Formats: sequence, structure tokens, C-alpha cells
Amino acid sequence: MNTLLTAENKTDINIINNAYFNNQLPLEKYGQEADIVRFDINGLLLISINVKNANNLTLLLFDNQEISEVKVKEGINQIYCQIKSNSWGFILFPIETKDISTVNIEQINIIPSPPHPVSYWTIGNVNIDIINRILTLSTNKGRPISVVGNELFNDRDYLRDYGVEASAFVLNNLPIGVYNFRVDLARKDSNENDLLLAYNGEKLVTITDSNTESKTVEVEVIYGYIYLIAIDSNKRSGITEFIISEVNRVKDLDFIPPQPLSLIPDESLGRVIANRRSAVISTGTNSRSISTIISDLSLEEKEVPAYIQEELTVLKNLLVSNFTEGSYAVWNLEQGQYRLKWRLKTTDKTNFDSVYLYDGETLELLTTTTNATIQYSATQWTSPETTTDINIQGNKLAIIVLDEQSKTSTTNFEIVSLEKIETSKSFLIDTAQGINSGEINFSLGADFTVFHTLIKCDRPQELTIEIDKPVIIEITNSDLEVVCSREYVSGLVICLEMGEYALNLYTESTIEEDYQLNISTTDFNEFEPIYSEPPYPIAPTLRNLGDDFATAFDFGVLKPWETDGNTGQTWQMGYVYATAHLGHSTIENNIKKGLIDVCTFTLEETSYLNLFHRGVMVTIIDENGIIAHSNNNETGQLQATLETGKYYLQFATNNPELSNYSVSIYLSNSDPNYAD
Repeated sequence: MNTLLTAENKTDINIINNAYFNNQLPLEKYGQEADIVRFDINGLLLISINVKNANNLTLLLFDNQEISEVKVKEGINQIYCQIKSNSWGFILFPIETKDISTVNIEQINIIPSPPHPVSYWTIGNVNIDIINRILTLSTNKGRPISVVGNELFNDRDYLRDYGVEASAFVLNNLPIGVYNFRVDLARKDSNENDLLLAYNGEKLVTITDSNTESKTVEVEVIYGYIYLIAIDSNKRSGITEFIISEVNRVKDLDFIPPQPLSLIPDESLGRVIANRRSAVISTGTNSRSISTIISDLSLEEKEVPAYIQEELTVLKNLLVSNFTEGSYAVWNLEQGQYRLKWRLKTTDKTNFDSVYLYDGETLELLTTTTNATIQYSATQWTSPETTTDINIQGNKLAIIVLDEQSKTSTTNFEIVSLEKIETSKSFLIDTAQGINSGEINFSLGADFTVFHTLIKCDRPQELTIEIDKPVIIEITNSDLEVVCSREYVSGLVICLEMGEYALNLYTESTIEEDYQLNISTTDFNEFEPIYSEPPYPIAPTLRNLGDDFATAFDFGVLKPWETDGNTGQTWQMGYVYATAHLGHSTIENNIKKGLIDVCTFTLEETSYLNLFHRGVMVTIIDENGIIAHSNNNETGQLQATLETGKYYLQFATNNPELSNYSVSIYLSNSDPNYAD
């Protein structure tokens, strides 16, 4: 135990400053004498401090040459400190007390850092036990429900139907996924039905109440945060304490989460107030004339196609004849699907104030004040929170709020969130469970721009994709790197290493069509070596290669079979034999002019290559350059003697149309005519 005393006759502050801080800290302003205690561990620390005979004290916490004040009171105090250096501690200056006061540093615990750094904040009565990972939310001494609603949702009325007071815990920076946790009751209000709510940015749900003793709950974390809210349904009628423990991420989401966008617009005109939590576009003070709005938004742009200009001219005349002034905000966006959550508030329902959306090509009416049907004060009405999906065909989203005629009322369009969304159906495929998807039906074209599938490989797999109509196929890994990309094919076989992948199927057609998809996998490198020849067995077929030398598919290494367990087997694709005939692989793929496919392999003994190709030109390359090539012939046979080393096979075509090709590769250490 380390003790600090408040009595007089302490160490001179100049001696402390010189000895510990090289006279760099402004300690003299706190007093002339002090007591100091130092420690040499760092990290996130939980420190227990016991104060006796002093109601309120201020300690100086120093971390190397950074200082901060720490308030402590009589009794046990627990504080959390993120300590950076190996030279830190506390300084206590004398105070006048009736008895000698003591400050005992009783215990210091190092808190293990979580694998993913999270942050949190609280409202009301919340107790956090970081060491044991237990959270307690109490309905006793919570905050007024309107205050909690305003803090969490920027809306004082958001929670008012649930109760009168609340406490809340907000956990941020969570990895996206599905979580579960246990909820128990330490105390419960037997007279009222107090609630525990959860909000994940998309929906607010009741996960348990004061009549349920214990429960395991599952929630989706879509945006990287979660709110847990304990609601007191009837003030002072009793106390409920919800205990949260055993919080774990259990699996990935089975869909692509929306991408939140900043609510601060790229440009605006009139009365627009925006921050990270909300944006409000208003017809109030500082609104601009309707003619200025039309001019600034380029509704008279002549470069747009004639049919669009004709439509905009009609709408422009409509705006001029019906509205006097307004405001707008503009977000510069790529083409695609977006989701807007909003509310409309007004002080006068007799006017027909309106909100329009403009994407650079199309102007559409979103809502009017007639939809503000909820009266929340004598002169104010609001609409419900509403979600609208928007298809941006131009290069922007302009939200225009217009005042009909009168300037005596105010209409506010409040943006709760703006997100980019994927117009896809999504499936999760996990090879640990075995893949045989059966028939998956989906649509592409029109509003359905992509079919998305998540693939989790717990071991190397050969993935087979079969589709009833040609589509664009793209496979990316967890680093968003493209593993494979093929245009308008109806099938694909690809070897995937262990990891997570995204399969995306696209079409450029604007006509919606139905598709049927089958996906299956097999273990691609777990075959038994074959000792009998001939006949030559049919090798597995590879349908995906790299697009350049950096991404070339690696067939692996062919070793002399006597040195490798009598199998010669470190070959990644095809068969290897424990005889003179070492390896055989077959490639089938699609290619067109301007594209190349590349594979690579390594030999640890001199071998004969016998290669048959159809529909593609072949070049054999080593580190010194070209070994052999097919002389622009797209069908034929290519032979070469290859010394030990690393080699590349490059495939290309002069055909401008996408076409199929096949290549059969045979390697032998003694037979130059292997497979003739």
C-alpha cells in the first residue's frame, strides 16, 4: 500500500519538480510543498484509492510530463486511467483538516485491452464492471425520458410512450455482426413493467422487462454501435436493475449493411443547419426566392437531353407558380440506391409547403405539410419518422424545401440519416457446414443491380458456380481485392484458399430477368496419388487464373517423387504421380482480345513439358524471358524441356469476342512424348 498524507512538513515542490520532472511542470501554482507517490506500470489501469478524514480532495495525476486533476472523496474511489509511460503517479498538496487525512493507493489492476478497441458513454444510473465485463442499468435516479430521447435520438418525444425516466449505455466502435448477451435482474419493480430496450441504428426493440428473470438476447450490430436503454415506466413506484453480461460476437451479418453518409451537405442555400447528428432544411428566416433556387440548381441547364429539359421546364413553371421561397441542401453522390430517413415539422398546416428531390436529371415531389399529422404542441405538427429509398440516376441529391405563399409559418425538413444501400439479395455460405446450395432464385436488371453472396471457406475449396443465363461474375477477398472477374459467363470453377469471400453477380441490362444459381464446393487438394499408368486419368479442371504475373495462379511445386514421401505431391492443381510421369492439369476458361490469363509453377528437377491448347495462344516464360510460344496459333501442341526453376504460362487471343479455350498440361521427368 502507498500512502499520501495531507499534513504539513512535506517535500519542497522545487525538489520534487527537479528530481522527477526536470523542472518542466508548473507545480508551484498548486502549493509550496507536497507528497508524491510513483509507479512504473502502464496500460489501462483500474486504481482503488481509499480516502480517510477528508470529504473532497484533488490529486494531481502525472504521466511522464503530462498532468491532470483527479477528484476523490472520502471512502473507496475507483478510477480508470490510460497510462502511457513507465513514470506516473499522484501528487497531494497539503490541506487544512481537523485530523490527519490519508490517501491510500490500495490496488492497481491492469485491464486487458480488448481485441477490438471499443468506447462507451452513459446516461443516468449505469454501473460498469470492466474487469468482469458486467453492466448494470438501473431505473432508479435515471434521467427524464425527454432528456434521454434528445441525447440519443435528437428527439425529446422519441421515447415518451415507453415511460417517464431512463438510463442508457451506448457502446461504440463495435465490429459489425450478430451479438448475444445475457440479461438478469438484480432487483425488479413488481408493481410496474419496466423495460430494457435495444437500438441498433435501424430499429428500437424491447428485449426484456422486469417480469422476466433471465434471458439470452441476440442483436444485430449494423452500424458499429448499440444503445441499451432501461426504462422506468412509472416514476417512484419501484426499482429495476438489469444486469448485462457475457457479451459476445457470434457470427457475421447475412446481408451487406448500409453505408452511412455525412449529413453535412456539400453545398446549401437558404436556411440549412447541419451537424453529424442531423440536418434541418427550413422555409424560415434566410430562405431564398424561388427564382434563385431554380437558377442555382441548374434546372435550366441546356446540356441535359431534350426530354429531360422538357420535363424540367414543366416542373420549373409549376414551382414558380406555386411557391415563393425556400432552401435547399445538396450532396454530391454516385449513381445508385440510397435510403433517406426524415421527419417534416410545420407551424401552419393551412399552407401547402412541399419538399422536392432533384438528382441532376429528375425532379420529384417527396412530401407536403399535409403529412404532418401528429400535433405535439398548440401550434406545431410533425410527420412520423419516414424511410424513403431513392434511385440516384444523376450525380447529386438535392433536397428542396419550398414555402407555398405565406411567410408567416415555418416548415422544417429534418434528416435523420442518409445511407447508401446495396440493391441485392444476400446469402451466407459457410463451407464448415458443407456447401450445396441447391437452386437459388433471384432477379437482375432494372432495380436489382447485383446479387451478393458471402462465402466462408474453413479450408481450401474448389468452388463451382452454375447459372442458367450469362452474367458478370466478380469474387473479392476480405481485403476487397478482386480474386476473379469474368464477363457474361454461365459458370465458373475456382480454387479458393481458406478465408472469407464475396461473390457478386451483375448485369448491365435494364430489363429485369429471373436467374437460377447453383453453388457447390469440394476439397480440391485432397486426392490420393495414382500409381498406375496408362491410362492417363482425367485431371480436375481449373477455370480461373490470374490477370498478370503478380496475381498468377500458382500450381505449386513438382518435386522428385523419391524425396517427397514417394508421391511428388505439393502440386496445387491436377494429378501428380509417383512415377516418371509427374503431373497433369487441365484449364478451361473464357477470354477475349485485350485480356490475358497467367499461371505459374516451380520445378525441382528437369522435366519435359507437353502442352495441348485450343482457342488460345500460349507463351512459356522463365526469369530470363520467353522459352517457347505458339506463334499466334490458337490451336496446337507446344513442347519444351524445362530446367529446375520457376515458370509462367501466359494465355491470350486475337478474338475480339468472348470465347472459350482449353489447355492440357503434362509434365514428365523422363518421357518427352508423355500423353501423345
